[in-house]
This record gives sequence, C-alpha cells and structure tokens, in this order.
Amino acid sequence: MVLGSHNTMSYLPLRNWWLYPFRFMARCQSVDYRQQYNRYGVRLFDLRIGFFEGDCPMFCHGLANYKGDVNEVLAWVNSKGDCTVRIILEKGDEDVFMRWINHWKSTFRNISWVCGVRKKDWKDLCGMVSIESVTKHYYASMQGNKINDLYPKLWAKKYNHRYRMYVNDTDPYYVMFDFIEY
Repeated sequence: MVLGSHNTMSYLPLRNWWLYPFRFMARCQSVDYRQQYNRYGVRLFDLRIGFFEGDCPMFCHGLANYKGDVNEVLAWVNSKGDCTVRIILEKGDEDVFMRWINHWKSTFRNISWVCGVRKKDWKDLCGMVSIESVTKHYYASMQGNKINDLYPKLWAKKYNHRYRMYVNDTDPYYVMFDFIEY
C-alpha cells in the first residue's frame, strides 16, 4: 500500500485574496508536504498544476491558486528517491503543461510519474501510467454527497480513522486521503 495525500499542496496560502472566505472548501491538507512524508508516511503526492501568468506553473485546486514553488517541491520529493507524483493539469494550456512534464521527467528522475491528465474531463495528455484503477480514494469529494465537498475537513475528521482500519502494508493499492493527519 502506498499512502497518498489528495491535493497535496492545498495547505499553502492562497494567491487569490478574494477566495479566503471560501478557503475551507478548497483545502484538503493542513500539514506541509515534508510533514506528510516524514510524519505520516505519504509517498504519493497529488500535485494539481495551473498556468495563469505565461508558462509559470502554480499549484491550484479549482478556483484556488496557491503560493509555492513547484520546482522546489519536486526537487525535495526527488531527493527522497521513493516517491510517486500524480500530476494533473488543473487549468491552463496543454502544450505548456506537456513542456513542463517533459522537463520535470528529465530533471527529477527519482520520481515515479503517474496520471498526467486534464482535470476537466480526465483526458490523458501524457501517456503516463495511470494508477486510478488501483487507487482507493478516501476523501469527501468521492463520496457522492455535495455537502461533503463543502466541508472536507469535517468529513476527514469523522471518517479517515474508519477507512485507515482497512488499509495495511500488504494492500496492493494506492490510497489517498484528505487531511492526512486524521
């Protein structure tokens, strides 16, 4: 079993000041990626990338754009040598995304790259390995209830411990959680 964090970078501060009142709906993590790795054992990082200012990659989730350096995070993850990055184009130009993917794959060779899809329709853009068929998603937005989408932290507090009981080291799946600390 490989433990993953859904929307890994959504703990970061927002770039869009006008979204602060709604931050609780876009936030899926409370602890930074280093703590996710060191303290909670995360080895699958779900990075959502958008392009808004030219071809500069930014972390994002829905309307929310986050402050943070994509290359710095990837360099750190690469240094660990045992991580997988699920990378998704949240918004922006597909050609720019593909150029960055090719750059990152050649630069950060210790990372196992998966997914490479466009979020709006989950179209495969990169021909990378898809792990979706062997991934168990334990987060609010996969539960089919729109109320859960509004309050993912409350859902995680209530249910993460229940689902973790069924996850063990011999499980062949990837598992992804919102708010990995619960």
